[in-house]
Amino acid sequence: MFGASFSFIDRGAVRVSKALADFNNFYLTIGIQGPGGLRKYPDSDINVASVAMYQEFGTRSINSRPFLRRTMFEKRAEIEESIREAVTRAIDTGRTVRELAKSGAEIAELVRRTIMSSRSWAKPNAPATIKKKGFDWPLNETGLLAEESISWAVRSKTGKIVKQGS
Repeated sequence: MFGASFSFIDRGAVRVSKALADFNNFYLTIGIQGPGGLRKYPDSDINVASVAMYQEFGTRSINSRPFLRRTMFEKRAEIEESIREAVTRAIDTGRTVRELAKSGAEIAELVRRTIMSSRSWAKPNAPATIKKKGFDWPLNETGLLAEESISWAVRSKTGKIVKQGS
């Protein structure tokens, strides 16, 4: 009989494999979601999420001002880099949810910046809207959308929010 033995030396493959598998259990959402989105818009019967949808896609009387899609297209490289860094950090730390949350906060900030810069890219408000508001700054009537409503959420495969913030 021959005796044989071997020892396994892990040079990080197990850690990498576990972290990558963990990324299959979670996903990140950015937008107007949760309680902040359900809040009533000032002097209105509709909620903030509905106002955001009307602005993003437009209506018969409101020009489309796609702040979410614009951010996703124009800041794609920054978003991809943020997610790549989250993956790298998750491999190093083993904390996938925490690292996705950091990325979510970075991406939400990009969306806020897009809203705040709307004067440079969005179609101007209608004259009646300018008269009502007293100024022409699309997407910025109360500051509620950019300052308080853009959020991120790390969700499980089932959609349950595991961690969230703005």
